[in-house]
Amino acid sequence: MNSEDEQFNRFILKTANEQGLKVGVVELGEPIPKHRKYSICFCVKNMSRTVERSLRSILDQIDSDYEVVVVDGGSVDGTINILEKLQGDYDNLVLVFNHGKNIGFDRNLAAYSSSGEYLLLQLDADDYYDVGIQGFVETFHKLERRYSEDFYFKGNGINMVKKSFFLSIGGYRPLIRGEDRDLWRRLFSMDRIVWFNHEPFWRKIGYRRNKLIELKNGFNALVGDFQCGISYSSYVFWKLRNGVDIPFFCSLFLFLFSKTKEQFMTPVPYNNYGKLVVEIEKCKIRS
Repeated sequence: MNSEDEQFNRFILKTANEQGLKVGVVELGEPIPKHRKYSICFCVKNMSRTVERSLRSILDQIDSDYEVVVVDGGSVDGTINILEKLQGDYDNLVLVFNHGKNIGFDRNLAAYSSSGEYLLLQLDADDYYDVGIQGFVETFHKLERRYSEDFYFKGNGINMVKKSFFLSIGGYRPLIRGEDRDLWRRLFSMDRIVWFNHEPFWRKIGYRRNKLIELKNGFNALVGDFQCGISYSSYVFWKLRNGVDIPFFCSLFLFLFSKTKEQFMTPVPYNNYGKLVVEIEKCKIRS
C-alpha cells in the first residue's frame, strides 16, 4: 500500500467516525484505474432528470487522460440506475456509492477515490458543460510553470488542484453547506489560491430551486460558517454595512445552533465574515 492509499484509508476512517457512520457504507462500483492523469470529481444525489445530460457533456469532451469519479450520496429517484447505465458506455467513469450525511464528505470521497495526479472539483449534476474543460486545464499548467508552490485554481464553476496538495491540507470539512467557502478561507490564509475570472462554459439545465430551498441552503451555509469559527459579531457588522438578508433573531438562533455541531478553526483574520469577500476582490486575475 502506497502513502496515498494510506492517507485515503485514514481519511475515510476519521471522517466516518466523526459522522457516526459505519466504514462499510462506501461501495465502489468498479475497480479504480491507476493510469489517469486528471480526475473530475462529481457528486450527485437525486438528480435523475439532469445527471445523464450533465455527465455526457463532460465525458464526451475529455480524452483518455481523464476519469470522472461520481459519488452518489444515497439517491432514491433512479439516479443510480442511470449512473450504472452510463458506466457501460464510458470506461473512464468510476462510481462510488455512499450513504453519508453531507456534501463535504461526498466531495472528499470523490477526491480520495480518484487515481489522477490532478483533481477538477465542484462540477455540478444540474449543469451542462460546453467545450472548455481541457482549455481550463491548459491554463492551470501555464500558471503552474510560473509558481514555485502548489496552489488551488478557482474558476467559474470548475476548480483544479494537485491531488497531493489537496490531501495535505485535509480537503473539505464535513459541512452540510459552505464547505467551499471554508476551504477558500484556509487557502487564502496560506496564500495558495489563484482566483481566475473567466466566462463560464457551463449552463444550468434544470432543478430551479424555490424560495424555501434557497432559504434553507442559506441557513445551512451560515451554520457551516459559524461551525468553522466565523465570529457572530463580524457577521452582524458585515450585514449591517451591506444589507441584512437574514433577520437578527434568525442569525442568532443559527449561531447558537451551530455550537451543537462539530467545531473547526479558521485562521485569524479569516474568522471575520467579510474578510473572504475582500480577499476575493483583491486576488482576482482576469482572463
